[in-house]
Formats: sequence, C-alpha cells, structure tokens
Amino acid sequence: TGGDMKHFTYALALAGLLGLNAGAQAAIVSVDVDRFEEGFQNIQDTTLDSAPVTDTVSLSPANGVATSRTVAINVLSYSAGATNQLTVTADPTVSLLDVINEVGEDSEVRVSWVIPASLIPNDAFNTFFRIAVLQSDGNDLSVEFLLNGTALGNFAVPGNTFNQDLLFTASAAQINAGGTLEMIINGQAGWDADFDDIGFAYETPTAAPEPVSLALFGAGLIGMRRLRRRAIPA
Repeated sequence: TGGDMKHFTYALALAGLLGLNAGAQAAIVSVDVDRFEEGFQNIQDTTLDSAPVTDTVSLSPANGVATSRTVAINVLSYSAGATNQLTVTADPTVSLLDVINEVGEDSEVRVSWVIPASLIPNDAFNTFFRIAVLQSDGNDLSVEFLLNGTALGNFAVPGNTFNQDLLFTASAAQINAGGTLEMIINGQAGWDADFDDIGFAYETPTAAPEPVSLALFGAGLIGMRRLRRRAIPA
C-alpha cells in the first residue's frame, strides 16, 4: 500500500544516511499518525469571539495509529463578508490538511490526535515526529506541537514554503505514554497552507546504537515525501 511504501522509503533513507544495514545493525521504523486519507471535515467560523468551532472524527487503523482527529478553528479577525474555512480532505489521491483564509482574514487552527500508549519498544532511540508543509502562500506561519501539553517543537514557516518537513524530537517514554498530540497553526492575515501525513520514526538497536542528528534525519527525508501541489492563492 501507499502507507507501507512510505514506511519503507523513510526507513531506507535514514539507513542510507547512517551507513547502516537496517536488517543487520538497526531496525528503522516509520509510523503514520494520520495520513489524512479518511475522516472528511469541513468547518467554518464566522464569529469574532473566543469560542472555536470544533469537529471530531474517529479514525481507523488503516489510516494510521491515531484513534481520532479533532480540528478546531477560531477566527481572530476578518474583512466584511469574508467566510473562514478549514478543510481536511478525505480523498486518498489528494489526502492533506488544507487551510484557507480569505483576504484580510486570520484564524488560529488547532488539530489534535489521540494516539495509543506503548507504540514503540522501550529501547527505541533517535525518535522524531514529522509533518510536511506541502505548500503555503506568501504569508508567514507559526506552527507549534505539543504532546499532552508539553511543547515538542515551535516553527516559524516563511511564506511561499514548498515541500518542507517539520521535525521535532520526543523521547520513547513520551511517545509510549500516548495521549493527545496537538498542532497549533497561525499566521499573517489571509494565510493559506497545506499539510501532509503526520507521523514519527525511531530506531531499535540490533547492534550498538549510533547517534543521529535531527538535521541528518531531516536530510534523509528530502525527496521522500509526496510531491503534490494544488493551486494555492498567493
């Protein structure tokens, strides 16, 4: 399947960078949290208040390890007549998280997943979460990740970003606790962006562990993500 091929490709890329034979020295595993291939959601918020509009869907194991996805959108400012819209597509051929703000409109978007406990072996090391920014318009973004309320990563994403991975570390103990993984996105008024396939990767030793840097891990993913682009406003 497409998910299995991505698992293999991420593992192969990391093994090549480390100079490892994955079968002999280390098992390198990539796990999808959410492929955005199911659970269609299309929600809007048109009121300037502190109450976000939220929607939750259940997810099947075929889509990843997350048991549910919750999206919440809170419009912070907008021009007269604008309508804020957040869409998560369900079509496997264009599976992505698609956020659209109209001109002069700004929103905070929160996407959270419930992930089960004990997902990885206790001896796992070099553990990273990842999500791809497929594309954004000319507006700068801020993207923050938390696991059970603990900050994992905070990113400034410049305008006109295309096919960029955001990578953030987590310990095996953090991942194995399970719970709520949350992504918080905001940006300059009018921001639009597409995000793809959130997941994590780790190594399990079959020989002495070798250290790997986050930068090295990220380099191994270059060219490995799906190169899909929709027409996104400038």
